[in-house]
Amino acid sequence: MRIDKQGVNKIKQNVRKGFKKGIAAVLADVKKSGGIPRKSGELEQATRAEISGDSAIIISDTPYAARQYFDPRISHDRSINKNAGGHWFAPYVGGNRREVWVRGGFG
Repeated sequence: MRIDKQGVNKIKQNVRKGFKKGIAAVLADVKKSGGIPRKSGELEQATRAEISGDSAIIISDTPYAARQYFDPRISHDRSINKNAGGHWFAPYVGGNRREVWVRGGFG
């Protein structure tokens, strides 16, 4: 049996491209869903993806992001983003949003 190394490398490249596109699509959906609290737009703009090897993380990187995300005492203004609130990544980790998104995008 001979292994086509060029073919294997092409498959690896395509998997990597698909992975990057998938992460970009999730990031766009997180921003589009309206769950990130918004006044000036800084928090939404500071939300980005970082890819390293075969893993990726989506980060909201502002000095107040953790408090906005975790503190249940904060009342989020929903006049701009109707779904604004804490835990805006939660639906993608194990909830309905992930299931609907995966089925709609890949099913």
